[in-house]
Amino acid sequence: MYPQFLTMDAGVRVLNDDDPIYLAQLKVHFATLAEVLDDWTSKLGKLQEVTCDSVPPVDLKKIDNIIDEKKTEESNLVDSLGRSRRLPHS
Repeated sequence: MYPQFLTMDAGVRVLNDDDPIYLAQLKVHFATLAEVLDDWTSKLGKLQEVTCDSVPPVDLKKIDNIIDEKKTEESNLVDSLGRSRRLPHS
């Protein structure tokens, strides 16, 4: 149900390469969110009040920035010969 941050996931690898500290923060924040949601589920089952007091702020803007940077890098890739190169046929 919650993000698992598997090392084989492409997005996790990008975050780990580009900003491992941010990735570690996301893992902590989402673990906390999981605990909050579990607590809410328990409280709702008992018809108790739930609040947003313990919900950590999760800043996802950095992910948007990384996506924009990758798109810019991709758009700046240029064939140095000015044309597509083809592999010779065998």
